[in-house]
Amino acid sequence: MTTVEERLERLEKEVALLKLMQSSKVGLASQKPGWVARIVGSFKDAPDFAEILRLGREERQADMVQPGTRG
Repeated sequence: MTTVEERLERLEKEVALLKLMQSSKVGLASQKPGWVARIVGSFKDAPDFAEILRLGREERQADMVQPGTRG
C-alpha cells in the first residue's frame, strides 16, 4: 500500500510532466500556422464563392427535418 506522501510525489511528477508537454505543444503551435490560417480569405475574390455558399446553405437546409413532417 502506498502512503499519502508517495501518492502526492507521484501526482506532482505527473503534473510537472503534463505542464512540460503542454508548453511544448504551445511552442509548436506558435511556430507555424495551421491549415485553416493558411486558407482563410483565399476565396474572397473568387466570383463564384457567394454562389457556392448559397448552394451549400440550400443543401443543409434541405436535409433538415421540417416541423410537422416525418423524417
